[in-house]
Amino acid sequence: MKTLPLILFSLLFCAMFWAGPWDGAENFDASWAGQTQSGEAPGREAMKEFYKEQCRSCHGATGKGDGPLTRILTAPVGDLTDPKMWEKTDEEIFGIICRGKEPMPAYRSSLGEEGCRAMVDYVRTFAPEP
Repeated sequence: MKTLPLILFSLLFCAMFWAGPWDGAENFDASWAGQTQSGEAPGREAMKEFYKEQCRSCHGATGKGDGPLTRILTAPVGDLTDPKMWEKTDEEIFGIICRGKEPMPAYRSSLGEEGCRAMVDYVRTFAPEP
């Protein structure tokens, strides 16, 4: 009987990913998307909302990689507050966001290039205070 909650949680987790696209392209309201055509990047508030909807379940509310889904993932989730993270260049972080990195999906299709660059800036806000 102790395994019943684990089985139910596993089924719920699987159902979440079978119910829609893995990268959330159809679930996120990208009202800023048209702005990228004029050269304007999406603002920090849009990226904060995207993070809340798409990233927080794994990376956690404060970016420490302690979101609720980490209990069932087999690969580690990046800690966005880790000082080693800040050794990465913006281009490295951009590549991870656009192309994904196991277990994280790619977000280029839902964010576009400008959105991925804006997300790099948002991810940098998780840096620990000096």
